[in-house]
Amino acid sequence: PANTWGTWWGRVTPTAATLPLLLMDEPTVTEGDFGTTNALFTVRLTHTNSLPVTVEFATANLTAQAGTDYTATNGMLTFAPGETNKSITVTVFGDLLEETNEAFSLTLNNPTNATLGISFALGRIIDDDPVQISIADVSVIEGDLGMTNALFTVRLSKSFHLPVSVDFATADGSAVAGSD
Repeated sequence: PANTWGTWWGRVTPTAATLPLLLMDEPTVTEGDFGTTNALFTVRLTHTNSLPVTVEFATANLTAQAGTDYTATNGMLTFAPGETNKSITVTVFGDLLEETNEAFSLTLNNPTNATLGISFALGRIIDDDPVQISIADVSVIEGDLGMTNALFTVRLSKSFHLPVSVDFATADGSAVAGSD
């Protein structure tokens, strides 16, 4: 069998083949209406290492903007010998704005004593402020001649910066289409 250990100045050091891979998940959080929520990225090693493992991390804007939607963060993550799981917390801000779902990224760089397996992950922010559509009942007096229009008013619960559409149809009840 091939030797997976090398020596350097008389010291035994692991080669790339024995180094653990760094992996991370992609959290999804619901923003909330106020306050903050934490997006928790779990970074893990595929196996333990007898040496400390370090890796740099940093967030970056995608559709979510630092300072408005989340708090930008960066730093160094350190795994002590034997540890395989660490977390990076990113604070997400709640709001009452109707917006699309958003995302930011977390990138890992410059590992020591490990190899990057997954170096880029998305943090997804789900908007929980949906625009609601409502319609009210309407009554009209039939009259003797001609036609009378029944005017239905459709309302949005709040303004929205994108076009909103809804399908509609009439259906027979005690009145029958074509004769009433």
